Amino acid sequence: MSIIRNRKTSIASRVLRAGISAVFTAFTMVAAFAPLAAAPEAEAFSKSDTIKIMPVGDSITFGQGEDGGYRKYLDYFMKQKGYTGIDLVGPESTGGGGGWGWPGGGGGGNPSFTYNGQTVEYDGDHAGYSGFQIKQPASWGQDSSLYNKLKEKNAIKTYQPDIVLLIIGTNDMTANRSMSDCANDLRDLVDYMLGDMPAGGKVYMGSIPEFTMYGGNPEKIANYNNTVKSVANEMADAGKNVEFADVHGALDGMNDIGNDNLHPNGKGYEKIGKFWAETLDAYISSGSSSGQTEQPTQGSDPQQPTQGGGQTSGSADKSRTIKIMPAGDSITFGQGEDGGYRKYLDYFMKQKGYTGIDLVGPESTGWGGAPSFSYNGQNVTYDGDHAGYSGFTIKQQPNSWSNDSGLYEKLKNNDAIKKYKPDVVLLIIGTNDMTANRNLDDCASDLRTLVDYILADMPEGGKVYMGSIPEFTLYGGSPERVGNYNATVKKVADEYANAGKNVEFADVHGALDGMNDIGNDNLHPNGKGYEKMGKFWADLLDDYLSASAVVPTEPPTDPPTEPPTEEPVIAGDLDSDGSVTAFDLVFFRAGLVNGFSSNKMKRAADMDGSGTPEVNDIVLLSKYLLGQTA
Repeated sequence: MSIIRNRKTSIASRVLRAGISAVFTAFTMVAAFAPLAAAPEAEAFSKSDTIKIMPVGDSITFGQGEDGGYRKYLDYFMKQKGYTGIDLVGPESTGGGGGWGWPGGGGGGNPSFTYNGQTVEYDGDHAGYSGFQIKQPASWGQDSSLYNKLKEKNAIKTYQPDIVLLIIGTNDMTANRSMSDCANDLRDLVDYMLGDMPAGGKVYMGSIPEFTMYGGNPEKIANYNNTVKSVANEMADAGKNVEFADVHGALDGMNDIGNDNLHPNGKGYEKIGKFWAETLDAYISSGSSSGQTEQPTQGSDPQQPTQGGGQTSGSADKSRTIKIMPAGDSITFGQGEDGGYRKYLDYFMKQKGYTGIDLVGPESTGWGGAPSFSYNGQNVTYDGDHAGYSGFTIKQQPNSWSNDSGLYEKLKNNDAIKKYKPDVVLLIIGTNDMTANRNLDDCASDLRTLVDYILADMPEGGKVYMGSIPEFTLYGGSPERVGNYNATVKKVADEYANAGKNVEFADVHGALDGMNDIGNDNLHPNGKGYEKMGKFWADLLDDYLSASAVVPTEPPTDPPTEPPTEEPVIAGDLDSDGSVTAFDLVFFRAGLVNGFSSNKMKRAADMDGSGTPEVNDIVLLSKYLLGQTA
């Protein structure tokens, strides 16, 4: 293989030692002349680290119908993200011998494929076996148990993967196996893999794609995928480094399945590869597992477990009050289902342990107290505040159905942003602009006006997510029109982000299964669609808030040489909230451009004690947040 296999340090062991998401006691540093103390010893991950990844499963991992399957796209997209040490491992290989799973590396060099007009080489090693079940031998042959095959080849001990990507179960479903038997087999398989993996090794348990061959149907697949998720969550709750990965959700149902109605087509494999690459990038770059917390440090609470429940990543202060404003049109309002996605967002954030979430806005579902809904057999109350207005366009349009139907004007006239001070705005707007056949350039201009207003009135460091709109076919809606508009939203969001503003594109549309998640009116999401949107936003916010967690330094051992003459500050704490987080980095960047709003903020920004905040200080703050020695 062209990738060096001899790594200097296992990334699994680095995950256990990395200090990026660890939480320590905050400290106070006095005056601008006090230098930043050394951070606790921690290793920041480099994209050149050798990371061993084992794709494991059946014919979908093998790549039936397209040599290399999703694996070649995974390898490609990881390299595109800058990872130079990715090493796909396993006892089988695509390439060198005709692509039929030749053991030990293929025997003829790296396989390749053509992508975007270029010939791309990829690492063909894997552990994918066509026709295999989880553990129970399939009826067509005795050598068809993945569990037995891996144990027979001593695959995990031999190849020592840092991460396992597991997709298995399609053949169990074609054999009509019971869910309880599948769950037991999954537990045995994953326990075996974890037992032989390096310390800190991670197993992703993937859902299976849609299929209709051999009795496949949406209900059967959904039941199985729920079983996979249940087992993954159960293991994570037991402190094991296991996480559910919704491969099925990354695909567009049968549209991404080939002519055999069983295996993904080329586009499907590409989407799976991209999904895995994004999942791995988020995991590796975070420096910690979503299923594992930091090992206790000296002086930490001895009762604190070494591994967490796998519900969230990072180490955000989940009791902190976080104001979130859902803003938009009837989709935010919740047309067709009271509370829409907002009630699910509130529910899922609470399930992740956030106790300070405050949905805000000038409107509300349920003015007579907290509204509620029934979910999983329970009555659940939720925060009904929002800024969603049915029938609204981005800005007021001439000859509209109403003289009060522009979101920009509505929010501005109500002084909504200044009044409610949201830390985060979730913006989904544009469906009504598309039903009115508006020009995309005009829409882009209106979006800029709206977002500029929101950013200007938000608290410092406020975040705006610009969401794509769901599919619709009413009033001339079509995949092409929706796709073009969503590309415009992404372009505008990226434009802001590239200019250093705290704006990010959020692919709400991609979280839904096309028109399958749209109601009978062919315009608004159905209950399942709203639920998916709420979960999408909750996962996104959890990632964002966790990434803002602080890694403070230890208290200085020597007292200052002279008593402080000014109010003490924490070096790097520009928002004066008592801790150093990614929010402070946003304030720093804004201060360098627009000036610092107070002398206290300016002193907090002077990381090296030179007396003047400058580019070197922002470099020190960035390193500090990454756990590097400043």
